Amino acid sequence: MTPFSNSKRRFLVAAGALGAGVLLCGHTPFRQWVVLRQRFLLIHTNREDMGTDRLGDKLAASLMEQLPSSRARVVRGPHNARIGSLMATDQADVAVFSRANAAALAKAAPPFGELPPTALRVLVEDADYQLVCRESFPRHHGYLIAEALQRDAEQIGIVVPDRPVALDDGTLPTHAGALAFLRGEPLEPS
Repeated sequence: MTPFSNSKRRFLVAAGALGAGVLLCGHTPFRQWVVLRQRFLLIHTNREDMGTDRLGDKLAASLMEQLPSSRARVVRGPHNARIGSLMATDQADVAVFSRANAAALAKAAPPFGELPPTALRVLVEDADYQLVCRESFPRHHGYLIAEALQRDAEQIGIVVPDRPVALDDGTLPTHAGALAFLRGEPLEPS
């Protein structure tokens, strides 16, 4: 006679399979992030650099006022490496980095040396920080964000840069949609 009945054994096998599935899927509930990214514009900042938080809060507030359909929200990560990892693995679309950190992530230089080079583009910037997105960020999204933020640009202290290509000092190029807005081109349908 076995110590477990068939129903208990089936329950233990199912519970073990469920537990293994949870462990094997990793620490990020990726499907939930996909849903959140579809419903909200998540602006990633990090707690190690409060300047990213300050700018992220201003940008999200401006976007909520000027472009409410963006449903812009600030998502605070613990440190640059975490935000860089999310950008490099296509789990995040938009983040605020210092200029130096944005350039380092694009080149996979320290402190992002363990990540692959990440094709980043600038949406807006101030003297110290850049709101960056992945190169694959939809053109019309970049256009709408730049257009909306331009309305509060003076108040926030930001500009949409006019850089179609990267500069020799590692400064990133402007996103194609933001550049189209800046140049007065019409918004192309999505």
